[in-house]
Amino acid sequence: MNFDFILFLLFSCILPILTLVQKGDEKIYVTGHLACDAKSVLDAKFELVRKRRGKSFVLKKAKSEFDGTFYLKSYIEGHKKMDRYEVHVHHKCANKSNHVCQRKFKIKLKEKMAVRELRATISFPLRNIKMKSNQKKWGSLKCTKVKPEKYSIMTNEIPQY
Repeated sequence: MNFDFILFLLFSCILPILTLVQKGDEKIYVTGHLACDAKSVLDAKFELVRKRRGKSFVLKKAKSEFDGTFYLKSYIEGHKKMDRYEVHVHHKCANKSNHVCQRKFKIKLKEKMAVRELRATISFPLRNIKMKSNQKKWGSLKCTKVKPEKYSIMTNEIPQY
């Protein structure tokens, strides 16, 4: 067999397959919170949703705490390049009784080639909810790509940045 042909096979077929396998094994660490004084947010539900090939999968659910603040901490395993993520917030509407409003927030993942980390941040104001005070409360969600050696599922260690 020709040596040039072997090199051609290596670079055109085998290496791209290896990189695809590595990209499918990425873990993304997700933390999120939403804080509000409104009574309508006390029963809010918070979902992290992955969209892949037109289908939606709920990856994590969280419920609000008694003070209206709720947190989401999760690892996303098996992230692929074409995956998209959304945060769905279900809460009682301020004006209508027993009616549930749903808000969807898209998460944009940006890869910095120099740092080799996947980071995304979204923030949103709660404009349509009646507040106790006139101050606007903000929520945020951050996604960070995590190297597997920085996190152990058995010990529940949270990576330090």
